[in-house]
Amino acid sequence: MRQGGDAAATVDEFLAALPARVAPVTREIAATAARLRAQHGTRLRLSGALVVATSVELGAVLLLTTDAGWPSLPVRVTVVAGSPAR
Repeated sequence: MRQGGDAAATVDEFLAALPARVAPVTREIAATAARLRAQHGTRLRLSGALVVATSVELGAVLLLTTDAGWPSLPVRVTVVAGSPAR
């Protein structure tokens, strides 16, 4: 496992090469994630709720995931090579 500055540089390079946007969590995103968690309970974990909330708040037209267990959500979701549904 890499450590130190080399590891940070590797992560930065990886993120820069993604055909996606990486955004910080804002208060609006956190509030939307909290509403999603309250609405969907254990069917949507906090990590997933943050991803979905970010997509909603940034106006994404499509969200890709490997989690086939997500409930119906307010954004178009496509499962790619997903994990089995829970």
